Amino acid sequence: SYNLFLLFKFDSLDSSEYRQQIKTFRLKYVFLAAKIIKTARYVIMKLSENYPYKGVYEKCLV
Repeated sequence: SYNLFLLFKFDSLDSSEYRQQIKTFRLKYVFLAAKIIKTARYVIMKLSENYPYKGVYEKCLV
């Protein structure tokens, strides 16, 4: 799991956030309120419009 953390951190975060610890990372990007919607073909995660780190998720999916 630590290697996945490093991969996500270096792949999708800005250089100013490289030094954050795992605890900070989990608070910002893992523990969040989202709505999971399942359809016949897709699983969709909807984030709030006010979520401050939404751009990181969009950057990661591109």
